[in-house]
Amino acid sequence: MFRPFAPSCLSDRVDRYFSSVTQTPFMLVAADVKSEFRDVLPSITHVDGSCRPQGVTESANPGYHAILEALAEETGHGVVLNTSFNYNDEPICETPHDALISFLTTKLDGLLMENRLIFPPKDGGAILARLTAQRTTRLDLLHKVGARQLVGR
Repeated sequence: MFRPFAPSCLSDRVDRYFSSVTQTPFMLVAADVKSEFRDVLPSITHVDGSCRPQGVTESANPGYHAILEALAEETGHGVVLNTSFNYNDEPICETPHDALISFLTTKLDGLLMENRLIFPPKDGGAILARLTAQRTTRLDLLHKVGARQLVGR
């Protein structure tokens, strides 16, 4: 399936990494990752060499910009994979609970949520099972309440 990845990048470096793209604060425009960076930044590169870059400015998002600047100092590249956070066939995460489920399902290396960096736990499968069951219970309850409200009971 065509599902280009979406990197966030320091806005002043967009032209360094991507071809034929204008400055874009949103992940709406497909662009090619320049060939010299495809092996350097494989996580942001879709199988066809494309991505949907987001240029991050300090004025629009100072906290996120600071993270990208720190990453650039550490690695030489102010770029991260930042796509719609959901696993295939799942809705986009709307809650921290959903984010933890997607994190454990996708086997990512880490999750930055609010001011915390979370690494995968050793017992991730058991935690994932509990979180998924809790979400199912919560959604079942919400559906029952909503159905009652629809029929006036």
